[in-house]
Amino acid sequence: MDGTTLLHRLIAYDRWANAQTHQSLAPVTGKAPKAVTLLAHIHMGWDVWMDRIGKTEGEIDLFPELSLDECGEIGQRAQERWDQFLAELEDNWSDRVYRAKLLDGSEANFALCEIVMQLVTHGSHHRGQINTLVRRAGGKPLNTTFMRYVVTKRD
Repeated sequence: MDGTTLLHRLIAYDRWANAQTHQSLAPVTGKAPKAVTLLAHIHMGWDVWMDRIGKTEGEIDLFPELSLDECGEIGQRAQERWDQFLAELEDNWSDRVYRAKLLDGSEANFALCEIVMQLVTHGSHHRGQINTLVRRAGGKPLNTTFMRYVVTKRD
């Protein structure tokens, strides 16, 4: 599997895992508002990186307090922006390098594969936190590991 194919698969995994997390949050939303904020934060991360590489403008609230429906809308918007961005790239885009401004104001160069890996691992980190909050609220978290995704999506 080449790098670009792997990164497309990782992006698809992250989207699947976020959808699973959204589903597990639905029954306990009122009991776990911090969990919804964390899921919104995961979605906002994708927007933040579009901003950092010059594909969007404006300030982004990294921890917005939203309803679960609003959170889903943010996630959908981020997915659409990334889909459009990736569709405009040539093949073998995984090593394309972007200069990005970081939260502390510094700038650094990042390969697109590094950005995607950051976003996917960042999402996994916060989904673990969300699962704990869902469990504490009396809900049942869903398994969002990469291998569960592989087994679920295998033909």
